[in-house]
Amino acid sequence: MRQYKIKTPPVRKTAKIGSLIDYYYTLREEKKELKAAVSVVDKKMKEIENAAIDKLKKQGVKSSKALEAIGTITNKETYVVDEWDDFYAYAKRKGNEDLLQHSCASAAVKAREEEGKKVPGVRKNVYTYLSVRKL
Repeated sequence: MRQYKIKTPPVRKTAKIGSLIDYYYTLREEKKELKAAVSVVDKKMKEIENAAIDKLKKQGVKSSKALEAIGTITNKETYVVDEWDDFYAYAKRKGNEDLLQHSCASAAVKAREEEGKKVPGVRKNVYTYLSVRKL
């Protein structure tokens, strides 16, 4: 596996704030470039995956060994809610709470707060981070 080298110099304890902000900005731009490259690779991998699955199915086999790896068709089950009212009523019944995930839609809670409504059982959590933009 190839090792990625960061193009910018290491951070020094004596660095000035301006230098740190510029360094952060440069790294963020590098990250954007890498994400774009990863996106291209992901797309190509999906294309190859689909072609390999088609060939395996046509040959009537579930796996095949190559020089460097083995490919196996695997199925992963997931569930999608089609009828939210029915699902939620069932999940609220005693003993079915495990069907619900413990999170909330932040945008929906914020919208209600902006309307002056309080959503019970929810608290605001503020994350502090450095915002950097190009000059």
